[in-house]
Amino acid sequence: MPPTTNRRTAGSTAEIKRGNDELLAWAQVYEDIFLEPGEDELAINQKIFELYPKEIIAKYSTRPWADPLVIACAKHYRLTIIQQETNDKNQYKIPTMAAMLHIKCIKLVGFFEDQSWQFL
Repeated sequence: MPPTTNRRTAGSTAEIKRGNDELLAWAQVYEDIFLEPGEDELAINQKIFELYPKEIIAKYSTRPWADPLVIACAKHYRLTIIQQETNDKNQYKIPTMAAMLHIKCIKLVGFFEDQSWQFL
């Protein structure tokens, strides 16, 4: 399935490599859509890490964890994050962290509504 836009997409190839072979093959074909974070984003990423409790960092430090990079990219480029996570303040998921940094974060259905898409 090819990308549907010419915009480059922020993502973590490390998380994709954890996925199945089909996902990894797709990511390798379209590797040019993935952004490498620049120095400004890495500085934002560092500030985001400082907001996480040590327990959360320890929980995710044993595997690839793209959440802080996704949030930093959204902050840097002033993007809306489209995701499906529950806003659980105790787990510090993307919606919780995005709210702390005043980044718009919506679910896919919310994106459809924002775009006035209708499915008949």
